[in-house]
Amino acid sequence: MTTTETKKKIEKWAIQTGKTVEEITTLFETAMSEFADITDDTKRELQARRVTRIRCRAGTSKAEPYVGVVIAEGECRDILMNMHAAGLSAIAKNQDSAVANKLACYIDANNNIISDDELATISVDVLATLKAVPADPRPTFGEGAKARANPSYGKPLKPVLMKDMVLISGPQGTDPDTWLPTRLNMRNAQARISSPIGVPVNFGAINKTPDGITDEITLASSTSTTFTQTEINGFDLFTLLDTKLLPWCALLGQLRQKHEDTKDDWNRIAVTEGDAVFSPRVSEDGGRHMLLVTDESMDDDPVGQQDITCWIPNHLLSQLDFGRESRVFLIGRTSLGFGYDREKREQTENRDRIMINILGLFARPERKTSPDEVTSIPAVT
Repeated sequence: MTTTETKKKIEKWAIQTGKTVEEITTLFETAMSEFADITDDTKRELQARRVTRIRCRAGTSKAEPYVGVVIAEGECRDILMNMHAAGLSAIAKNQDSAVANKLACYIDANNNIISDDELATISVDVLATLKAVPADPRPTFGEGAKARANPSYGKPLKPVLMKDMVLISGPQGTDPDTWLPTRLNMRNAQARISSPIGVPVNFGAINKTPDGITDEITLASSTSTTFTQTEINGFDLFTLLDTKLLPWCALLGQLRQKHEDTKDDWNRIAVTEGDAVFSPRVSEDGGRHMLLVTDESMDDDPVGQQDITCWIPNHLLSQLDFGRESRVFLIGRTSLGFGYDREKREQTENRDRIMINILGLFARPERKTSPDEVTSIPAVT
């Protein structure tokens, strides 16, 4: 016997733990058979649920169940990449100095760190054979009274992976009409996970929405965060795109001012749409792909820019299924770059061209043309 309450619990635990509903159902059924001596069905089911919760370790995660649609997904990046590069540069200049300044550390053949005490006993000849790797140069985290010691200080620098996702979502069981724009920060192993884009999904995440914020949701991944496609009656992607992202929306011609207002905010999001000047140009070497978009709102651009360059990461290649004059809905981050003088066939001197680093894009079905122009960006050699 499985009551509605038990089914809901199993679904929630699946979200929290990353296990499938089937796996947890099997655990529950096993527990039910173990408590066959309990003749009261309600008490038997309750005891089986208690045991199942322990065995699937549902209580170890703070993840809550959500439902929504992923509309944008950034690239997985190492947020300590610049720190790692600085360590490599210091090693190349002077390995011993880099180690002394905690920008690097020595490791042995088994990748074990060699401590300062061990270094003091090593001969110069042996020291010259040791390998140095970038180290974590941060003695503390935070400042002032809130500062705390960094246990990894002076040890090999490990990557910290991160990926940003944008959704329209709400607590599981809610109707799409009540969903809100959502930022989801994926970290470490979860940053390597992708989600189906543009379709309803169930997922688990930790609520990080600041107190008092009611018009959007902020979430962080847990170690159990996964995405499972689901079915929702009456789901319409473009209805949600048109009605749920208004605080982030701007016309193409307004993006220059929007960028100026938000340029210091790494988490800035710009939502807009435009007409494709030509079919997307696909990079042959799997790098960033390019799209030019325009519309009448660009007529009054203060520097005379007539179209906007969109740079599209390779993991969104499957979204480039449209041709010229398609109307395209765009989610991304604005930036300023150098323009291109078509008459002189050279880069312009001023870095004043508005561009969009795309996180998500969708061609409107009613304004979508066939990608009949096969164009590509040559591979870098």
